Amino acid sequence: MTTMTLQVPEALEKEHDETVRLIAAKLYESGKLSLGQAAEMCSMEKWDFAEILINYGVHYFDASAATDLEAKAFSSKKKLSAHDFVGILSKEDAILMEQAITEGCEKIHPDDWK
Repeated sequence: MTTMTLQVPEALEKEHDETVRLIAAKLYESGKLSLGQAAEMCSMEKWDFAEILINYGVHYFDASAATDLEAKAFSSKKKLSAHDFVGILSKEDAILMEQAITEGCEKIHPDDWK
């Protein structure tokens, strides 16, 4: 990473972290940064950054997201919750997934979500 100096109004001085997150989210949305680069820009873990994207109106889903999600799901011994999919699924799909998980559904067939 390189360091850039950006002049902003004094009102944003106390909002440094929030401003950096907003810029990173929008650069990610435009395709200028990968998820990992945007997360690094904010000094955050990749999955933590993915979870805050929705706060900036940015949805996290692309080919690498599916791969990352699959890797996370299969490498984890714990049951996943709908919170693990924040910013990836629509609100309606997340509600359906939460209901399925709550009802003790062990496995959801991928074709059920198309």
